[in-house]
Amino acid sequence: MAQKGDYESRLSLYRLFQEVSHIFKKPHVDFLIDTILESDNDLILNEDIDLLHELSKYSNYFPMEKVM
Repeated sequence: MAQKGDYESRLSLYRLFQEVSHIFKKPHVDFLIDTILESDNDLILNEDIDLLHELSKYSNYFPMEKVM
């Protein structure tokens, strides 16, 4: 079972990822996208979608067809 600290840690990481999304290279973006897409639908948060949106705007690489 997830704990409150887990959720807060996840949010902190996402904020960090969003701030540095412009420097991510293909392997980083692929890892993040794969991790989100492999999650159970019940575990996907709004922050996951926000992170994907940030990556699509600022990353030099973003596989739109994979995310759709």
